[in-house]
Amino acid sequence: MKTSLFPVLCVTACAALTLVLPACTTPDPAIDPGGQTYDGMVPVRDSGMQDAWVKPDIDISTYRQVLLLPAELQFRATRPGAGRSPGPSHDDSFPLSPGDQKRLA
Repeated sequence: MKTSLFPVLCVTACAALTLVLPACTTPDPAIDPGGQTYDGMVPVRDSGMQDAWVKPDIDISTYRQVLLLPAELQFRATRPGAGRSPGPSHDDSFPLSPGDQKRLA
């Protein structure tokens, strides 16, 4: 009597997938309340993006979809002392080091 290896291979493959697939899942995004910016935005860890911020009290339940578009950045010279006002900022200039400019470009 000739036996087939196909059922054994199927069971082995299913068992391997059952063990491997849960390891491939990504963690749920989490808000990091310790890094709040001057305008109330907080960083989001494990969002699937390199950097992400969100307003903690935002309600997006009425949205059907969200479009993530590229941001356009412009670097220009700033006046000395720009971006140093105390409290919530109303500045329109935010000095960046050359290293930060390179990272954002």
